[in-house]
Amino acid sequence: MEYLGAKALGSRLKRLSENMMREVAQVYEDNDIEFEPKWFPTVQLLLKHEMLAIKEIAEELDVTHSSISQILTGMKKKGFIEEMNSDKDNRIKLMKLTKKAKEQAHALQPMWSDFGSVIEEIEQHSGLQFVNALSEFELSFKDKGIRERMKNKTQQRLLDEVKIIDYSEEHAEVFKNLNYEWLEEYFVVESEDKKVLTNPKGYILDRGGLILMAEYQNDIVGTVALIHEGNGVYEIAKMAVSTKCRGKQIGKKLMQAILEKASELKPKTVYLVSNRKLIPALNLYRKFGFKVTPLDPNTPYERCDIRMEIDL
Repeated sequence: MEYLGAKALGSRLKRLSENMMREVAQVYEDNDIEFEPKWFPTVQLLLKHEMLAIKEIAEELDVTHSSISQILTGMKKKGFIEEMNSDKDNRIKLMKLTKKAKEQAHALQPMWSDFGSVIEEIEQHSGLQFVNALSEFELSFKDKGIRERMKNKTQQRLLDEVKIIDYSEEHAEVFKNLNYEWLEEYFVVESEDKKVLTNPKGYILDRGGLILMAEYQNDIVGTVALIHEGNGVYEIAKMAVSTKCRGKQIGKKLMQAILEKASELKPKTVYLVSNRKLIPALNLYRKFGFKVTPLDPNTPYERCDIRMEIDL
């Protein structure tokens, strides 16, 4: 399994843990000692705190409630744990070590000390400060786990796979189709849409605006436009992403690219209009720094009920 490296770290740690627990259990058995390795953290915790609720034990040991409940059940069957009602709340059961458990723990102190020495010996043999490194690894994992880090990695990989290119005449049909697809999914195609989408050169490019296209796996799957209204005022509009490519960070990359282009033009104002029901889109705009501003009552689009502006 070593050849898999870090990709199999969880499995390798599990295997190492199982092997260590099995050998420690064998040491107890060799010495006719009634004790299970998995009890050790709970015993140490209860020696320190005397009495704790199950929830408190789980939180202190950073394990699930169900797993610690199973361990405590096993300890109770062997006479190592007794329950008491909390003075503050009869519904809460407090766990404490029995006299038998405390006597056993006292008798095991020399062996536990030897276990610590053995681990240090293995560390010295390996040339690693494994226990310290493991503690640092655990802190880093607790700060940000695999699930969150994987989400970030996946988002970045998807961003890297999307290529932003300039619009050309050959994109006219796909520019129109992508926007029609989006509009018909959420609203209706209005007269102003039809004018712009059937003549992007006249309404956007020839007036000092620009259009960007998103390419993914050799297909055009998204678009966005920067429309110049004159006097340094620009509108970000006609952003659409193919329904078959949602969730691939294409909208994010289009917005990054169009804002970079807009910034180069030294604009006085950059704004967009949208609809309040498009919550994911509005969240995206806010992440880029757009803020809500008063809506122009003369906007040509009936669907628009929010205006947002960004300071570049």
